[in-house]
Amino acid sequence: MSIKFLTLPNKEEERAQKLTQDNSETLWVVYKPSERNSDFYEYHCLWDSETEYPDDCVAVSIGSVYGGKQFFPAGTCFANVEGSTKDPKPDNLRSWRKVMQDYKLSNYTTCCAELNTIYLSSDKNVVEGFRCTNRGEEYIDRSDISNSIWIHGAHVLMGEQSSSTVVKGSSVYLLPLCAAHNTYDNITGKFGTGYFMKLKRRQEVMKLNNFIPSENICEVMLYNKT
Repeated sequence: MSIKFLTLPNKEEERAQKLTQDNSETLWVVYKPSERNSDFYEYHCLWDSETEYPDDCVAVSIGSVYGGKQFFPAGTCFANVEGSTKDPKPDNLRSWRKVMQDYKLSNYTTCCAELNTIYLSSDKNVVEGFRCTNRGEEYIDRSDISNSIWIHGAHVLMGEQSSSTVVKGSSVYLLPLCAAHNTYDNITGKFGTGYFMKLKRRQEVMKLNNFIPSENICEVMLYNKT
């Protein structure tokens, strides 16, 4: 397999170390060159040891940015990270749910946001007519979360009331949202923007430190050149 295994550069290291498949128990995220600009990389899927990948793909360890898990109380506001994922394709969605599953995030099979409720960022009013996907739950007979379709592993900003992009090195959070909460586009025409949400329960979330947006993965390649 010719895929390159890389670690993200951090504040303590001048350059990331090259890795091999000996780290197969680590969670790896696969990036591929963007069709818009081959000099940039975008999120592709979660690495599978039994899958062959094109020569130009790279795998980056999710462990290098994993910042642990923590709880937030019910009623906490949060908003989507803009540009953290592309058009919601099934393979992409399964992968981020697999991360929540593998890290044993509590309550990851149901939407953690208030049922059928989002708020306009502009005036804080409730958006009329919004509805959760499948009432915010997976089908009760679907036990394999990695192959389900309703609950997403969403990248969000906790405590915020407006979606936004994040600068390289920021901390973001991963939590379970239904498809509608994660990708609603009736306000701005862009997925997940123009609104914020509130937790309906005390929720455990994953923190990702030193987050690098997918289109900046090209910088990782520069750090790993010899």
